[in-house]
Amino acid sequence: MLTGTRSLTLDALSGSATLTVASGSHVVNAPVVLADAVTLTVASGSASISFAGGITAGGRMITKAGPGCVSVPGLANARLAVSGGSVQVASSSSTASSLASLVIDEAATAALDLGSGSVTVAAGGMTTAALLVDLVAGRNGGSWNGPGVCSSVVAAQVATGLPRALGWLANGDGSLTASYAAPGDTNVDQTIDILDAANFVAGGKFDAGTVATWIQGDFTYDGVVDILDAADFMSTGLFDAGPYGPQASSAGVAAVPEPAGMLVLAGIGAVVPLLIVRGRHRAAEVVRGVVDARIAAEQRRCFPALHSFVAVAFHGDVRLPTIRPSVATTSTRPRACAESSSAAADPSSAAAAACWEVFSI
Repeated sequence: MLTGTRSLTLDALSGSATLTVASGSHVVNAPVVLADAVTLTVASGSASISFAGGITAGGRMITKAGPGCVSVPGLANARLAVSGGSVQVASSSSTASSLASLVIDEAATAALDLGSGSVTVAAGGMTTAALLVDLVAGRNGGSWNGPGVCSSVVAAQVATGLPRALGWLANGDGSLTASYAAPGDTNVDQTIDILDAANFVAGGKFDAGTVATWIQGDFTYDGVVDILDAADFMSTGLFDAGPYGPQASSAGVAAVPEPAGMLVLAGIGAVVPLLIVRGRHRAAEVVRGVVDARIAAEQRRCFPALHSFVAVAFHGDVRLPTIRPSVATTSTRPRACAESSSAAADPSSAAAAACWEVFSI
């Protein structure tokens, strides 16, 4: 263990500085400052070094080599290349790291372990395609313990049945973010709420067969949004339940959505089959339902939150149909139905179909 209040500077007379760990586990509690690019080699798979005091990179390159592990509490303004073993962001806190560039060699089983944190790579420092390759490799079929971008925290939680993952975003400034997340947290802000529900439904990718992103609902990293993603969204039990971070999750208490949240989840469950039928980015015309006019009116009166959600999700274009009431309630039937004996006699007839009324939310 190396401790001290003053910083340790890694410098070289020429070229890059090097630090090699042959064996054992080592901790550097003193802050480390890079005056040059550095290669950190951990020669044994059972060896490790932890820079507990942090590394000030100053935009310089850090190359991780060898099969062992390097642990840091976080990185800022570093260029990182992981050519072997792993670089682990300490999992004791939800650390947000920032990198100028990132390269990971999955073929050498190299990995960046985000723990319960996140990393943002500056614009131009990594392509979206490269990030997705790293995330798919790290996901490793859902266990999140593969090479690439992975998480030992997520892997441990998934092993116990807790639905967690790494999500990602393409930010407006051209940077890319990968973060500890739960399926359904489309904007990776550590909560699942109405914004995420709107992103999922209004993204227009459900069952469309077109390429989709995490924010649009692709939580399984297969490139599309389908029933598996919808099931992941609705099965977490986290909607409107507040922050779900690893500390909150460790208590093992199942989150119970508020009544309004349950209505929105019910709305998603109702909209999904309709999206399957349409399979396009707008659901302006919803398939005719089987709810009579009085029940539909009661739904709108009793469940305004659900109807408001559906209206917002489809940008105000939703039109919900009502079928004419049963023959026994002629006084409340639409006029065309009441005046049509053929419609009253046979609810499945063409005349009955013509009696449908469509109202806008």
